[in-house]
Amino acid sequence: MFLAQFGFCCVYFVFMADNLKQFFDQTSNIHISQAGWIALILVPIMALCTIRELKALAPLAAIANVVYLIAVCIVLQQLFQIERPTWSLPAVANWSTLPLFFGTVMFAFEGVAVVLPIENQMDEPLHFITHNGVLNTSCFLVLILYMTVGFFGYLRFGDGIMDTLTLNLPQTK
Repeated sequence: MFLAQFGFCCVYFVFMADNLKQFFDQTSNIHISQAGWIALILVPIMALCTIRELKALAPLAAIANVVYLIAVCIVLQQLFQIERPTWSLPAVANWSTLPLFFGTVMFAFEGVAVVLPIENQMDEPLHFITHNGVLNTSCFLVLILYMTVGFFGYLRFGDGIMDTLTLNLPQTK
């Protein structure tokens, strides 16, 4: 579990650094390497990691969820502007891409490390695991969101899609 969480953290740092680098390279005279951005965001992220009580993170998580939903709406709006004929894309991927698919699925549902702490701090822990409980509902929503973004992202950008979808979006000032 440690290696998985470490890997997920590395992916998040690279994601943040790549997006910050692209944004500042396109919109300003600030040019910092990916490693430089990782070093810059390390301090605030480490400060957030010192918060031990999940309830203290709830307001930050709520704000992050709102920002995330706005970003997803912006990305989906861009993805719905399909510019290529769908027949130009293969209907089925090569078997060689199957490990990448499983890695992406594992990353999408990587919240397993916080399952027990959340359940332990709930006022009514049974609401966590019921049929329409927190766990099933959140996993279902993540599944629908990833399938929608993945499907329309592939329709829009095809095999030329970059590692991070947001790096494919048009760069306008």
